[in-house]
This record gives sequence, structure tokens and C-alpha cells, in this order.
Amino acid sequence: MVVGAGLAGLAAANALDREGIGYKVIEASNRSSGKVLSDRQNSNYVFELGPQFVNKDMTEMARLIKASNFTFLTRLSGI
Repeated sequence: MVVGAGLAGLAAANALDREGIGYKVIEASNRSSGKVLSDRQNSNYVFELGPQFVNKDMTEMARLIKASNFTFLTRLSGI
């Protein structure tokens, strides 16, 4: 049983899946992603709530994001 479909819960489910171990993910809210949320106020503005970055040394995080077919947006610090 994996409690929560946030980044940690999904990473745990991914690790169990790779090992061929059965699991069930339960989530209290009506969406996955935990604290990661894009709040679209209107068609012109998107406000990112929750985690804001993935550092270059976060290789496991980067692997999970790429495996999920999410898109990285690269921004330079201070811009």
C-alpha cells in the first residue's frame, strides 16, 4: 500500500513496480501530484505552486520526470 500520490508516493510505486512487487496507491484528493500544482488564472497566466525546481544533482528526480513524459523547462537562476 502506497499512501499518497505525490512525488514521493509515485516514486515509491515506481520502485515497487520495477521490482515486480504488487502495490496499490491511495490518495485523499481528487488528483495526483501532491504539492505540485499549476494554477491557471486565465489563458495568459499560470502560477506554479509547490516545488519550483530540479537541481542537476537530483538525478533520480530527473529520471522519474523523464520517465513520466513530463517536459523540463530550463530557466537560469535570477531570470
